[in-house]
Amino acid sequence: MPSPPRRSALLVALAMAAGLGSSQAQTTSTDPHTAILRADNARITTPEQRATIDAALASDAPDIRVRALRAIGRTRRAEFLPLAIAALTALSLDVRREAAFAVASIGSGEPAALAPASRALADALTRETDILVCAALAEEYGRLPFDAADIPSAARALQSLAARLAVDGRPPALVGLGIARGAEALARRSARVKADAPDLVALLASMYTPADVRGAGEDLLRARIRRLAVSGLVALDAVSTAQGDLALADPDAQVRRLGVMAVSRRQPATGNRQPDSRRAAGAPDGSNRLRRTSQPVGRLLDDPAVIVRHAVVSRFGAALPEIATAALGDSHVNIRLAAIDALGDAHACTDACTTRLNGVGVFEDSRQPATGKRQPDTRHGDEWHERAHALVALAKTDAARARQFIARAADDATWQVRMYAARAAGIAKQADVITRLADDAHVNVRHAALVAWREAGLPGATEAAIAALSSDDGQLVLEAATMLSATGGTKVVTAVRAALARITAQDRETSRDPRVALVDAIAAIDPDRDATLRPYLADADPFVVDRVATLLGARPPQRPPHEMRVSVPTAADVDALDRTTVTLRLRGGRAFTLRLYGTHAPAAVARFVAQVREGQWDGLTFHRVEPGFVVQGGSPSANEYAGADAFSRDEFSTLSHVRGTIGISTRGTDTGDGQIFINLVDNARLDFAYTIIGSIVGDASAIDDIVEGDAIETARAFTRQP
Repeated sequence: MPSPPRRSALLVALAMAAGLGSSQAQTTSTDPHTAILRADNARITTPEQRATIDAALASDAPDIRVRALRAIGRTRRAEFLPLAIAALTALSLDVRREAAFAVASIGSGEPAALAPASRALADALTRETDILVCAALAEEYGRLPFDAADIPSAARALQSLAARLAVDGRPPALVGLGIARGAEALARRSARVKADAPDLVALLASMYTPADVRGAGEDLLRARIRRLAVSGLVALDAVSTAQGDLALADPDAQVRRLGVMAVSRRQPATGNRQPDSRRAAGAPDGSNRLRRTSQPVGRLLDDPAVIVRHAVVSRFGAALPEIATAALGDSHVNIRLAAIDALGDAHACTDACTTRLNGVGVFEDSRQPATGKRQPDTRHGDEWHERAHALVALAKTDAARARQFIARAADDATWQVRMYAARAAGIAKQADVITRLADDAHVNVRHAALVAWREAGLPGATEAAIAALSSDDGQLVLEAATMLSATGGTKVVTAVRAALARITAQDRETSRDPRVALVDAIAAIDPDRDATLRPYLADADPFVVDRVATLLGARPPQRPPHEMRVSVPTAADVDALDRTTVTLRLRGGRAFTLRLYGTHAPAAVARFVAQVREGQWDGLTFHRVEPGFVVQGGSPSANEYAGADAFSRDEFSTLSHVRGTIGISTRGTDTGDGQIFINLVDNARLDFAYTIIGSIVGDASAIDDIVEGDAIETARAFTRQP
């Protein structure tokens, strides 16, 4: 602990560095963390902010240094790399762990920083003795964007660390998890750059052995190591038959799911998919081999875990329609939907789809997979999901038969059914239905109709696209602008110009994507494009300015650093956020509680809690459901492009996107608009790319039951006393 005089001097220095006058120094001098938080959110772009960070890095207080290191890591700028490297030898293990994050983040941010960052982390791997720091070094080192030529040596460095710390043949679980996380990231990088890395395969294989399965089935750390090891081997297409069979029988559901993925990647080619009538006549040899390969997988249709059964159906159902047909009787709606989709992709959904579209047998054939006993799915009521998916699947299988059902669904009271009807109408090239739905009352239906119109290549969409430009929905405007960029004409140009001017005047940061699409459309079709676009060189959004400058061949004007509009909480606020939980209550009495990580993502967590307390989350929905990946929600318009008016910063940290964690949805750097997603499985590929704001408290199984359109009846925040 620092002595009182040193601490006092530091606090005053931080207060003055933050640009505070002497009248405020006394108040703020007790809160140096707030100054660091503000500098972090601004990405350290002024001399005053740099002075704040320099003073913090010179502190004897580990918590202050940790926050400052996190801030310089998030800049990803090479100018801070020497400071981060110096902290790798700090006395505090917390500081050394955060220094590893900063070094790797900077090494991943600027090409010139990669080599020195890599050397620094590799050197630290050879000398570090604390297993927690070793774990941090391994996971950060493994995520660096190595070239193909450097991956073998990186793999050997992780191998050496594992050998150096091994006890009874393997490293302790805490450091083993860090090595596995780094090796899995390195495997994904290796697959991307097509590197030859036998040592990496050997390292991953050593982390997944029969002994691990027999001796540590209930050990969460060992389970996570096995998941990462198999995930890395899957990425490298290096899962042996024995390893695949072992994974299919693993006590951990996520490993079994990865085993399904591993087996599916060995599928032989079966040629073009055919309607079920021709399949029944006799499968080609490739399909026979696939059936033999998939027999152990097919038994997993009785697996107790939703994520495993879904993986079986989504990975094998289209190639082997009998698997999808069997899954139509699953007890869980999301498995049945995957089965319908698979049959549609196989052009084999005739009877099953027409049965559902006629409203017969949708739930009557539901049964518990483990017992075969019929049991209706009562968690979600009717609903529209199977009918809607059946529309699209039948359109793929038999467009002529589907048309009557599509026309009927276009008048359905549920807007999601009409949205799926638009998608099906595009497949069936049903122009009259598409035309009608392009004028629907719901923006997502209109958007689906425009997309169907474009993808079907049908004429006559110009008037509908022009009409869509009058909407304030970003997704709809973006699609309309994309369609009109290939059209031209005075009427179109006038409409595109007006839409760009109108949406710009609304001054919403989160309208960036549709505005850029409108800018691109003007560049493509406006005969006076230079005159039209030149005023936007003074736009408030630097991304729009850069796009316009590129299109005009102009140099972007000098401008001050862009300031985010989302406010930054104080350190005291962050402490309260760390003690805050939010309970989301869905229809039917389902509910789950989120623990929030204010320290790791202060601005994003603060906005989320503020929105909840203002009642903004009551009635919102989960509009995106991808079993085996994520569910996403929090959009006022139930689509990707509608959220809060202002963007928030990315707040990456050392946390990992494991099952049950909550992330912030983005569409590029620093584009969080308040929407969240929940990880249904461990998604290591999202690490260091999406902000994590919290995790599910306790049993996360409730998130498996979320279906598209599920409404959040209430959201309530509670902050416990310190």
